[in-house]
Amino acid sequence: MNSIFLNGIQIHVPLSPDSHFHEIMSYLKGQIDPASALISCVRIDGNDVPNTDDSGLTSTPVSHLGSIEVFTSHPKEVADETLYDLVEFSKVLESFALSSAEQVSESDFPIHFNRLIEGISTFTEAISGVKRILRLGLFNSIQVLEADLFSILRDILKSQEAGQTKNLAQLLKEELPKNLKNWRERGLPSLIRSRDS
Repeated sequence: MNSIFLNGIQIHVPLSPDSHFHEIMSYLKGQIDPASALISCVRIDGNDVPNTDDSGLTSTPVSHLGSIEVFTSHPKEVADETLYDLVEFSKVLESFALSSAEQVSESDFPIHFNRLIEGISTFTEAISGVKRILRLGLFNSIQVLEADLFSILRDILKSQEAGQTKNLAQLLKEELPKNLKNWRERGLPSLIRSRDS
């Protein structure tokens, strides 16, 4: 079987060489206490795998891979890094929203739109994960931003389904970027401050 390392130490994984990559990852996740450590980095043959779930490796037999290195971090470190990454990601999403608004009547709009929706989904999942890791209570300002974002998304999807291109473009050009800017300027900084308290 391939060499498998956890935080630099070679470990034995009781699975066959025909096991798929996702089976190895599932086994390792089961061995790690999520209260004290989360997988923060996976490398195959020295190359980082950014997202093991979406990498196309999940059904690859481990025998087709070289060395597998898995690194963990304390959950609060992961949450901290995620919060700072989300500040930058909100800028990317704002750019996606504005470019989607310009493409509303174009034939390739669904490509831009789907990329935006997937990005927003990642953004909201990351915020939920950070709140869970940091065991944050209720924040009125965060709840307002979340409710506003979900309301805007609902309106965007309704407009898109109804073919209301003018309204859809306005939501993508004004309302969604405004919400993302509020996350960047108020919501995420308040989560960062609460983490330190």
